[in-house]
Amino acid sequence: MLRPDVHLLIIAKNEAHVIGRALASGKALGVTTMTVVLDERTTDNTREVALAAGAGVVIRSWPGSLAAARNDAIDVVKHFGGYILLLDADDVYEGRLPAVLTSDVYDVWIHDDALRFPRIQLFRSECPVRFEGIRHERAVPPEGASRAIAATLIYKRVGGGEQDKMGRRAKFMTHARDLMEWLRKHPEDAHSLHMLAQSWRDAGEVEDARATYERRVAMGPAGDAQEQYLAALETAFLVEHHDTTASTERVMGLYLRAHEMAPLHAEPLFHLACYLRERGCVAAAWHFARRAAELPVPQGRAVIIDVEIYRWKALAELAVESWMLGDRGTAMELLQRITREQPAYAEWAEEQHNIVANENPTREPPKWPRSWQLPVRTVAV
Repeated sequence: MLRPDVHLLIIAKNEAHVIGRALASGKALGVTTMTVVLDERTTDNTREVALAAGAGVVIRSWPGSLAAARNDAIDVVKHFGGYILLLDADDVYEGRLPAVLTSDVYDVWIHDDALRFPRIQLFRSECPVRFEGIRHERAVPPEGASRAIAATLIYKRVGGGEQDKMGRRAKFMTHARDLMEWLRKHPEDAHSLHMLAQSWRDAGEVEDARATYERRVAMGPAGDAQEQYLAALETAFLVEHHDTTASTERVMGLYLRAHEMAPLHAEPLFHLACYLRERGCVAAAWHFARRAAELPVPQGRAVIIDVEIYRWKALAELAVESWMLGDRGTAMELLQRITREQPAYAEWAEEQHNIVANENPTREPPKWPRSWQLPVRTVAV
């Protein structure tokens, strides 16, 4: 189905190696008009690749920040009318556009491995959003704009763009420096403070990250209760995995603080259950795992840090704790449920079921893979 009512917009600099797949994903949605706003400092053949893919190309000078560049690009194409659909040059779209567009602004679900979160990506050209901030800029819709979620459309993060060539630490140290400078002038910008903590974390500066996340928690919701919850959960992750002096009571308290901020999210309870089980507190861990396994995937504009927890990980954690407490029957029932409901993990669950069914109950339980218990990195919306 062709969609002449939607215009795909990409800003780019030296993205010749990835922009083709981004544009192809737009064309697969039926989009018939596409524009690449290209930084004049580009030195590769991004322009030629974009033109060959059927996009228009506009060369612009660098306005000083990604937020300003996005706003400038929106101004370039808003005369086309209809809706503007944003995409980064190193990412792609999957799924399909809503058959009928009626709201002014639409969030699209971002898929980044097991991470899920909604973000504004689609809006009326006569009702354009504006971007604010210096790094990890945030889209702000016009006051009074109607807003909905484009549930059939998926924004898939792929990566491999120009910034990734810097290397992970160099990239995020650059982000941290920019954000610190910004925050000197905008100390009340809670979102930028959160993104500074993220940047410290991704650069490997654990103590700076922990302290900055705590500052974000102390600011309160500040218009974004989800972000405060994420900061609290990241603090618990960092203390559990990097502070060898932290007591069980402290780590438990940090996870429960995050749980209090988002009681319908399973992630804090799941990680707390894993943590307690590994320290021999199996009965306590069982209670937290049971509640985590009961919770459905959050609805609405919620950040889902690890969707696999809701699909099978919490059930698997509850199974191993049930086994350790002597309830092998429940453990096998839970593993059979995973086999029925999650085909992607059926082989794993059947293997674990057979181990539990044939294991001598006086021996140690089967080894569940620790890899899925490690925290998935969070991303602020």
